Amino acid sequence: MKKQIIAVALAVSGLFAGNVLACGGDGSGMHIGKVVAIDSSGKTFTIKDMESQKPITFNASDKLLAMVQKRGGTLQVHYEQNDEGALKAVSIN
Repeated sequence: MKKQIIAVALAVSGLFAGNVLACGGDGSGMHIGKVVAIDSSGKTFTIKDMESQKPITFNASDKLLAMVQKRGGTLQVHYEQNDEGALKAVSIN
């Protein structure tokens, strides 16, 4: 019984570690979603995340905003998160 509990605990901790790595535990990560808003003056764009179905807003350079406007639709957004929690898009696919 003790071995089963340890095995389950290790498996669960492995799942959480995998999620942290997949989301970029180093402060960077990736989201995929459909563009729902672009604010050129505020230098942000918002996607509806495919997984959570919630809006996520990213700060972006003028160059990236132009790319978002041109491509629209569903994007893969690579981002960095600062200490305050703001997300900055660094590239899109």
